[in-house]
Amino acid sequence: MINYLMGMSAAGLSCLLLFQPVYALESQETNEEEVEDISLLITQPTLLNEIEQPYTTVDEWLEAQAESAIAITNIQLNTTETGVEVVLETQGQVTPTTSTIGNALIIEIPNAVLTTDRFEQAEPAEGIALITAESLSENRVRVVITGTETPPTATV
Repeated sequence: MINYLMGMSAAGLSCLLLFQPVYALESQETNEEEVEDISLLITQPTLLNEIEQPYTTVDEWLEAQAESAIAITNIQLNTTETGVEVVLETQGQVTPTTSTIGNALIIEIPNAVLTTDRFEQAEPAEGIALITAESLSENRVRVVITGTETPPTATV
């Protein structure tokens, strides 16, 4: 029995001695990678002015929102067989929403500003009394298409 236990101890000790160097090499490689990352941080530290700072006032936040608003640079009206097409030339993608109040179709465009003055066109097509577009507060643009008797229908 003693011989059996001594044999098992010798086998366990030899396994431990064989696998220990492999583990040490693996650990050493990981440490070298970590040292390279750390040395990059030391030689090229991120400066405080390079980190984007959060807005600390409402005015700063509103100013940033104004800078990120999509500009509507031109408004064109094109006559079609079914009425009139309103084309907004933008410097990015806009996501309008529509609603109807009385005879008016209202198109709200969030996060956008008009770069031109207020737009207005009276009677551009049969059945349409007026088309207006104006910038509102909080970087919104509103386009209103007013029908003569009923609200116009539109595909946005």
